[in-house]
Amino acid sequence: MAPEVLAQKPYGKSVDVWSIGVISYILLCGYPPFYDENDANLFAQILKGSFYMLYIGFFPSFGPDISGIGDIAFRI
Repeated sequence: MAPEVLAQKPYGKSVDVWSIGVISYILLCGYPPFYDENDANLFAQILKGSFYMLYIGFFPSFGPDISGIGDIAFRI
């Protein structure tokens, strides 16, 4: 759920972009960017933008040209 939705702000393109970002994150990492068993804690993470990214060095077998993609994706 996008921060704008949680904050009960008007729905706009930013909500769609948020959704695309979350889906992309899940496809790249294999797990959602925000997670908690407790909904209130989950919503607080989303509103703060506090997420966890397990970094183990993406694609090390492809050599140095692509091995830094994790750093690039994290900065985006």
